[in-house]
Amino acid sequence: MHRTTIPAKDGARAGDLLNRDFRAGAPNRVWVADFTYVRTWAGFVYVSFVVDVFAQKIVGWHAMSSRPTDLVMVPLRMARWCQRRTGTDPVATDWD
Repeated sequence: MHRTTIPAKDGARAGDLLNRDFRAGAPNRVWVADFTYVRTWAGFVYVSFVVDVFAQKIVGWHAMSSRPTDLVMVPLRMARWCQRRTGTDPVATDWD
């Protein structure tokens, strides 16, 4: 098995805003985000996405061949733009 994540020596982690409770009572109340990578013939492609917990749908995503800050910020901006059109905003987000 190949290890892809190396934990910090001090073991510090970001706070868990959702207390591991990944449920939502309505759409656009809780979003979670993650990113991954895929090996292709041309190299790695990194994909980041935001998921609406209630609807279980991807509401924002972005793919790049590198890992700059935009990799995770673009899908969040995309999701917020789409949800503002409906007049709702999420109350909590959780980034892995």
